Amino acid sequence: MTSINYPHSVLPSPLVSNARHQEEARLIRTKMDSGFTVARKRFTKVPVNFDFQLILDEDSLSYFQAFFKFELDYGLNWFNMNMPVGDSIQSSHEIRFIENPNYTWNGKFCTVTCKCEGNELNTGINYDTVMLGLIASLGGGVRGFETASNYLDKIDVAVNETLYNAFENL
Repeated sequence: MTSINYPHSVLPSPLVSNARHQEEARLIRTKMDSGFTVARKRFTKVPVNFDFQLILDEDSLSYFQAFFKFELDYGLNWFNMNMPVGDSIQSSHEIRFIENPNYTWNGKFCTVTCKCEGNELNTGINYDTVMLGLIASLGGGVRGFETASNYLDKIDVAVNETLYNAFENL
């Protein structure tokens, strides 16, 4: 990560409702003579493009413009910023501007539209941690999955018997 951080204590976080991100293509697909398509990973790490907006008052706008000019050298330098990657999930990304910000005035407030690129999409969720939590919630280890499987088997039998009886009575 870079040593420059977005000033979250002074400037607001990006709006979640208008945020967008898109990863560059990671896979390559080759159509075979047989008609089937073969897919393979072309890259293990790809850049991601972020579009987001900030709503700033006059003082915040001046601070943002100074940050963009002096700290980021007009968008040349990379910086760390919490970016929205879901409805309520924000995770830290190393990003830099790919275009100059666009400023639109709405009364006393300014909407700043930004286009940035990041090194890699950080979803903010660790898959291994989520799976360990799921296993623990089921009773732990393989036994937890056996317990859940027993419950699912009982539910399956009950549903099938109920449906069989309902159709038999028709």
